[in-house]
Amino acid sequence: MTARAAYKELKRLREGVNPLAFAIPPTWSSADRQLLCSWRAIVEWEMKNPLHLDNPERIKRRIVHSFRVALLSLRFYPEVW
Repeated sequence: MTARAAYKELKRLREGVNPLAFAIPPTWSSADRQLLCSWRAIVEWEMKNPLHLDNPERIKRRIVHSFRVALLSLRFYPEVW
């Protein structure tokens, strides 16, 4: 049940992002700000450990993976660095 609820929440968070989008310099339009907020929400969601994983190394790997995927499209955003 925990995994099902977490999946639904993560799916809702990922609706506004394309994880395979190429990085382009931001123009700070509303779409750019929304993309940044969406990725920030995804990484923060992973940091909250909603799956209740008990292995700290596995939690760390999930967070790092989310951050690396976000870097594919947010490479030019200073907030990420």
